[in-house]
Amino acid sequence: MKQRNKHLYNGEYAAMNCVNWMLYCVLFSFASVFLLDRGYSNTRIGIILAMGNVLAMPLQPALAQVADRSRKIGLQGLLTGMVVFMAVMVLLILLISGQSPALAVVYVLALMAMQGIQPLVNSFSFYLESWGVPMNFGICRAVGSLGFSMISVILGNLVKAMGTIAVPVTGMVLLALFLLILLVFYLQRGDSGKKEAVAAEEETQTAGTTSLAGFFRAYPKYTRFLVGVALIFAGHTFIQNFVMQLVQHVGGDSADMGTLCSVNALLEMPAMLAFSLLTRRFKCTTLLRTSLVVFTVKIALALVAKDLAGLYLSTALQLVGYALFIPASVRYANDVMAPEDAVKGQAFITTMITLGAIFSSLAGGRIIDVTGMTAALGLFLVLSVIGTAVALTGVEKTEA
Repeated sequence: MKQRNKHLYNGEYAAMNCVNWMLYCVLFSFASVFLLDRGYSNTRIGIILAMGNVLAMPLQPALAQVADRSRKIGLQGLLTGMVVFMAVMVLLILLISGQSPALAVVYVLALMAMQGIQPLVNSFSFYLESWGVPMNFGICRAVGSLGFSMISVILGNLVKAMGTIAVPVTGMVLLALFLLILLVFYLQRGDSGKKEAVAAEEETQTAGTTSLAGFFRAYPKYTRFLVGVALIFAGHTFIQNFVMQLVQHVGGDSADMGTLCSVNALLEMPAMLAFSLLTRRFKCTTLLRTSLVVFTVKIALALVAKDLAGLYLSTALQLVGYALFIPASVRYANDVMAPEDAVKGQAFITTMITLGAIFSSLAGGRIIDVTGMTAALGLFLVLSVIGTAVALTGVEKTEA
């Protein structure tokens, strides 16, 4: 593999991560801002977020199954199809005015697709590695965090200047960029890349664990780890999805929300950029266990926060929580899974995150409306403590 090709593929994958996480910020982090402006209550916003996650749950492993086993469609084909589908949904969001059942349905489908592509984007790194391309997932994913940080500030200012119409407009621009990146990748990978891809796909056409029951029987400890992840991410996604309400709880406004989201994303970058270096000194499982504990501490600090300074203190733990979990969990899944189950293993992590998001969206919105933010944070802290304990018992030793 030529050095030029190595930089080319890493650059394209970094750009893919950047646009992917910018789009995630637009559709999820600004969902409350957009939908509150359209007249939806916290409870209804929670239902919309939850339904998007509910529909994504069966979609994620289904897409992963196709990506693992189909030579005709493949990972790139699936990703392209899902991005086109999202573009149609976001265009409809832009065109539908006011509060209506149609807007709710379309927004749900957009969220479903956004969640659905996450395991595909994460697995793309190892897909490229199967061609013989040395990939640095940590650096590429860090570029995604940088993109999230930038769009948080940019979109916050655009909403202030243009109104919430800026949310779907920005989404359309980003989806166009996503498709352009995929097109460039198709055009630049060349015949040698195609041959290597076919060879890699042929190598993975083994029996594998085709059923859910078979997968869980084959990886019992990994299954336990997944259960813990679902509980932990109930709390994490609650803070992520209701960040506007959390900021208002301590006396902040939309400008403070944009800054907090930006800082939150920037703090992910150091650990992701240095992940390859960290794995030379620490085992991947050590980094993964550390991140699991930090998730819970972060929610505890948010619960006791009385002002924006307290929220920033909680946010600071993103540096060794979520920032470590993402590259560590991707590498861990690749280490403990058989090659034919690698994409599926990563997809199940995303599915468990989605399961936690469903509960946090439904329960979180309702609890905020009925009893307030403090009660909601208390509930999710308890769930995170339980989840951390369960997940830690499911992390098995690996050589790396």
